[in-house]
Amino acid sequence: MSLIDDATSVALFADIPRQVFVINQFDPMTRPGSAIARSLGEWMGRRLLGVVHRDEHVGEALAAQKPIASYAPRSQAHHDLAVIARRPTAMVGG
Repeated sequence: MSLIDDATSVALFADIPRQVFVINQFDPMTRPGSAIARSLGEWMGRRLLGVVHRDEHVGEALAAQKPIASYAPRSQAHHDLAVIARRPTAMVGG
């Protein structure tokens, strides 16, 4: 079975959002981390929504069963996620 199997699929295909990416657990302190992020960023181009830095607050927030926004609002991961959350709206001009 192909992805576009019938007329309905073809009609709905345009409604499928464009594929975008997020680099997660980026650690700039490792040598390969920066090179990999740079390489992926070049390959993804505008499809890269952003980068979430490796941040111990994320695991702590999960353990506390709280959103990172309320557990550690000044953390790097919270900042990264807030920036990424605004990107889709900006991409469509809204």
